[in-house]
Amino acid sequence: MAQGLDRGALRLRAAGGRIRYAPTVQDDMDLWSMQYDRLKLSPDSIALLGASRIAFGVDPALLSRELGGRPVAMLAVNGRYPLAALRALAEDEHFAGLVIVGIDARGMQRKH
Repeated sequence: MAQGLDRGALRLRAAGGRIRYAPTVQDDMDLWSMQYDRLKLSPDSIALLGASRIAFGVDPALLSRELGGRPVAMLAVNGRYPLAALRALAEDEHFAGLVIVGIDARGMQRKH
């Protein structure tokens, strides 16, 4: 097995270290909307809001398991502040769950 890994590393070095990777899921507004809709399935659902720190730092499936199977929706958007989504959830009478927000001080400015 170790030899197989070594050969793979050599092939990678021989190729100049370049790996072509294409994501298997296109992150877009439709996928975000599907996640938002999941929040309405249960009164104890959890919304994760923020930017890259939440998106890449929190595993929704693991969080759901650790919290007894509560539905968790990933609504974080890389490079965007979450205030619009937080406002939408606050005004949504069908949402009664928990919101976990990752935000820095700049994100609390009115322009966001």
